[in-house]
Amino acid sequence: MKRRQLFVGIALGIFLLGACVTLVVLAGIRQLKERDCDSHLRYVCFSLALYCGAQRGHLPPAYLLDQEGRPIHSWRTLLLPYLTYDYVYKHYKFAEPWDSLDNRAFAEKYSWNFACPSHSILPANTNYVAVTGEETLWPAPKTSVTFEYRRAGEHETPWPDVASPAKLPESGEEKLLIVELVNSDIPWTAPRDMPLEDLVELVEADATGKRLKEFVRKVATIDAAQKIHLLDPINDFERIKKVVASAKTR
Repeated sequence: MKRRQLFVGIALGIFLLGACVTLVVLAGIRQLKERDCDSHLRYVCFSLALYCGAQRGHLPPAYLLDQEGRPIHSWRTLLLPYLTYDYVYKHYKFAEPWDSLDNRAFAEKYSWNFACPSHSILPANTNYVAVTGEETLWPAPKTSVTFEYRRAGEHETPWPDVASPAKLPESGEEKLLIVELVNSDIPWTAPRDMPLEDLVELVEADATGKRLKEFVRKVATIDAAQKIHLLDPINDFERIKKVVASAKTR
């Protein structure tokens, strides 16, 4: 009887030890994925800062318009040269809409920097979206875009001279830049993002940030020194509320 109890105790101990090790390993994997996602998000934000430097302090427009005034391409397509993907950029067909057959195939092939590795989304989709609205850093563009074509090896590469009319934060200000969605059905080339009203609705219906966390993993903001801040919906909820309220009242 005692021997049987001893074996049961040993088996139970081994089981509990295995369970603890599994939990530790899973927590470590989760932390690595979080860091990987933060790295992707920071890289996109850094590329936006490079774009600002090239465009005299202006972000790209929220989307490009064709000659008929229809949204045709996302701001994300304009970041490719600043993500050091000149080769990829010159193969994107700006003369065609984002959802043409060629551009759809392109989006599925080159989406890695616009998706968080820990989220399960379709290959062409993105987790990183701008917070759009007339009083945000991403107002709707007013005019269609023309491209200057530059020779790059054997290819003519389109270089649009476009920038958002919105002003970057002034002294003491902090503004919404982009957010990372947990789940997204938005292709990274599509001229679609998150309207400010949707973010306001999520924040105002929340008290602790837990509900916001179900939809948004991180909120990226920018201050007057052009420093990027990655805010967590739970740990930084009050700060997110303040920045969202400021954008809402402008």
